[in-house]
Amino acid sequence: MKRILIALAIVLLAGLALKLQSGLSITTQQKFFNASLEAAIKSQKNNGNLADLTNFRWDDVCIFPPYGGLDDEHIGYNVIGEVPDSQDESRWFLLFRDKLSRQAYAIQPIVWYTKIDFSCLENKNVKFELTPPPATRPQERTQMALTVDESVDE
Repeated sequence: MKRILIALAIVLLAGLALKLQSGLSITTQQKFFNASLEAAIKSQKNNGNLADLTNFRWDDVCIFPPYGGLDDEHIGYNVIGEVPDSQDESRWFLLFRDKLSRQAYAIQPIVWYTKIDFSCLENKNVKFELTPPPATRPQERTQMALTVDESVDE
């Protein structure tokens, strides 16, 4: 009986360690992206390459609206990060996909997304555009739009 309890404790501790390790990588990616975004806002850098806001490899980014969720296209990816509840109207997220490793990072930006077009965009030509709130309503969030730079050679 004592051996079974020890084995069970080891399994539980190993599971907890894996959960904590996964949580740290989620937090690291999320914090880096939002810190980079916040730095761009503070420096009034209102546009740039989306890749400059990340610290991980990715091939494309998919934009998910509030009430959206992962679909069949994303089956087989190991998603790292919190995917918001599809019933939450205030939360949108980005899913950065690495096609080679089949890793995907779910990131919830600190800004609102302004475009209606929710799709997947390739890394090599994705730009971000930030629109600060009007001076008369400083309590509102900065808004973000992602665009494709068509001048990038294929």
